[in-house]
Amino acid sequence: MTAERNDLDYLLAGYALGDLSSEELASLQHILQTSPELHQELERFQETLALLPLALEEQSPASGMRERLLSRSGDHGEATAPSHGTLKRPTPWLALLSLALGTAIALLGVDGIVLRRQMAETQAELQHHRETVAMLSQPKSRIVALQAWERFPLPPVA
Repeated sequence: MTAERNDLDYLLAGYALGDLSSEELASLQHILQTSPELHQELERFQETLALLPLALEEQSPASGMRERLLSRSGDHGEATAPSHGTLKRPTPWLALLSLALGTAIALLGVDGIVLRRQMAETQAELQHHRETVAMLSQPKSRIVALQAWERFPLPPVA
């Protein structure tokens, strides 16, 4: 095997292991772009890595390991399944956080409803203005500016 081939195998194995530096990764990407047939070899490296755990012999823990672990954890009894009938009480900060999040969600929901209502009103008003503009844009429409004379004052507004 040549030194170049060893370097290539090193890069492919490093990629499969996720252990390449950024420079090595850039180098491998360049090599893969110029030599697309190496994609199959890279896949073989990845498949081999996936099969490695299956090749290991099954080992049982050392004798006394269970007792040492239990003594460190402070539990000296037999392991029991958790009871599904009893629930732990949530901590006060968790209850407050839940309340705050629930309130925030409710406020956002109300705000969304208000915004939808305002948008519907604005769209209705816009439609009314469009109809008015369309009516005034007709060829037979005449626009006349009205101005009050000082001789005839306007009646007071109630």
